[in-house]
Amino acid sequence: MSESIKNKKQYSQKPPINRLRIIGEILAGALAGLVTALPVGYVIYTADISKNPGGHYGAFKPLFIFLFVAPVVYVPATAIGVYFVGSRGNQMSSFQSTLVWSFLGVLFVYGVGPFALVLLALPGRMGEIILSALVLFTPPICATYGFNLNRRYKEPKPPIH
Repeated sequence: MSESIKNKKQYSQKPPINRLRIIGEILAGALAGLVTALPVGYVIYTADISKNPGGHYGAFKPLFIFLFVAPVVYVPATAIGVYFVGSRGNQMSSFQSTLVWSFLGVLFVYGVGPFALVLLALPGRMGEIILSALVLFTPPICATYGFNLNRRYKEPKPPIH
């Protein structure tokens, strides 16, 4: 079997799953999302406080800011973080799939929103911890799933003659 046929056959297959890479994709997605969303959320929060010191939303103000910041900032940053780590080495995937699945993760979090009161009713701070983890990690987990759906080997570079 010639070398070029062997390489084409290898690159048409999916690379094996690497658990460490998947953990890195999830953590990079969450970190990238936080690094971009927190400053944007802080600016929006402080700008609104300066205009309206009493506030209309009360304790729910951070939630309303999250509802705005998540789809606009957190989703793309999460997808970029996942894609950056996932595309290292000899494999790649579809960025569009990663981005769509990250957005679906935020929609899932929005869908769970009405049950947040049940979580917050848990004893101590357990409900807050579970809700925070759900909000923080669902989009990167979904983005990682989307990345790995279309994962494949990178095409080999042609030899230079």
